[in-house]
Amino acid sequence: MIYPKPNNQRETMDLMRLQYFVAVAEAGSFSRAAAALHMSQPALSRQVLLLEKEVGQRLFERTEIGRASCRER
Repeated sequence: MIYPKPNNQRETMDLMRLQYFVAVAEAGSFSRAAAALHMSQPALSRQVLLLEKEVGQRLFERTEIGRASCRER
């Protein structure tokens, strides 16, 4: 399937936030995902928080030691 190119910055950012979500889910921690993405952990956390705000749902259970797990519904 061919997907159309995003026609504005907002659509591009939404796709990036989804990629960040996947990276955190696969890594199991924000710190490991940030390192793999070559970005800072606070910047990654902020992007995931914006995605959570956009979908209206917490996507990860966060722990005090920086681990994250996907929320079960």
